[in-house]
Parts: sequence; structure tokens; C-alpha cells
Amino acid sequence: MRLYTYALRIDDGAAPNPYGGVCTLTVCKPVIRRTAEVGDWVVGLGPTHAPDGRDLSRHIVYAMQVSRKLTYAEYDHHCQTKLKAKMPDWSPTAPFAHQVGDCLYEPIVGGRFRQRPGVHGPRNADTDVRGANALLAEHTFFYFGDQAVSLPTEFHGIAHAHQGHKVHLNEGCKNEVVEWILGGFGRDLRPRILYGQPLHRSLIEPTDDPSSCDVCSKPRIAPEEEEVAAIC
Repeated sequence: MRLYTYALRIDDGAAPNPYGGVCTLTVCKPVIRRTAEVGDWVVGLGPTHAPDGRDLSRHIVYAMQVSRKLTYAEYDHHCQTKLKAKMPDWSPTAPFAHQVGDCLYEPIVGGRFRQRPGVHGPRNADTDVRGANALLAEHTFFYFGDQAVSLPTEFHGIAHAHQGHKVHLNEGCKNEVVEWILGGFGRDLRPRILYGQPLHRSLIEPTDDPSSCDVCSKPRIAPEEEEVAAIC
């Protein structure tokens, strides 16, 4: 078991997507999506400057244990047949959970993908597809959003305030961190419950114009420099 930790620059309900009873990570963070395996944990910590001014860099926004790893084509089929809550509906009248649906890539001829209208536009596609896989937590995940849970002092070392992620550097404390998570964060909290709203929910501005995807979430427009510069 490995423990991946990283700082969420944007938490708008799409990455991770905690809706439909399954927490998924299918866009952004391509290195984590390529290398994480079933049984691994992915923990997203908050940004240094949250929308309300708080420093959440030592607070957990979500934690998920990977129960399934699917290719984009497999994930598309899974959503079409069994997990339709993840299919994006980028219309202004759709429920928020559907607007941020993360099944954004439809396989087409030649191993390529067609991008559905949603929270990511064309300039995000290369970064997303580079991750190759969708990570699913069907049984054990916690989502806190704007109610992020503070880390105990002894676990501050897993925090990562910059781009990239930690995994090898978490080896010395991973078991203790996971035990704390599974113990309910010291609060008897239960998994598969949404304890808060996405920190950046206000960034989602759907329209009936598919070309508007490039401006739906402005901080996401520029392709992210992902974990290439990370130590691990």
C-alpha cells in the first residue's frame, strides 16, 4: 500500500468527484493516475489560500482508497452502463453534481478520445489523457471540501504545498496516517459521506454553449505542470 498526498489547487467537485456514491479521480494529476494501484490511498490537502482566506495546506479535503483502476475506455463504458451519475451535463439547469461529471472523454476510432462538454476544455485534454486511467474509490472515501479536517501535528510531514505529490516520502508514516483515517479522523467520522461542499464550487458556470468550457473554471485553463518536478 502506498500513500499519495498532494495539494488541491482547485476543488470544484470534478477532481476529485465525490458524487454518485463513488469518489473518482479521472482528470488532472496524471502521474498519480498512471502509477497508483488498487489498495493505494490518495489524499488531497487544501490550498494555501482558500477562497475564504484560510490556509488549508495542513487540512485534508478528501481521502480515497483505490478500489478499481480503469482505462479511459473502460471508465467510459462503466459510466455509460453502471455509473451514469458521472456523465457530465453541462447545461445551466442541470444539478451541480451532474454539471461536474468527470466522464469527459469518449473513445473514438484510432485510440483517440472526443471531449464531452464539461468542466475541462480542449486546453486541458492533453494533461487529462496523459494520465491514462480513472481511479475509483467505491467503498472507502471521505470528502470534506470546505469542511476540511486538520492534520494532527505528527502528520504535518505529509503536507505538500506546491505542485507535485509525495509518495516515497510518506513511507515512514503511511500506516499511522491510514490508521488515523480509518479510525474516523479522531471524530468517529464514517466513509462515503459528503461532509462539505467543494471549496471552489462558485467557479462552475455552465452554459448551453459547448465552446464555453475553456472559461468554465479559469484557474484550470493553463495546462498544469504536474508531478514531473516532484521528488517522488
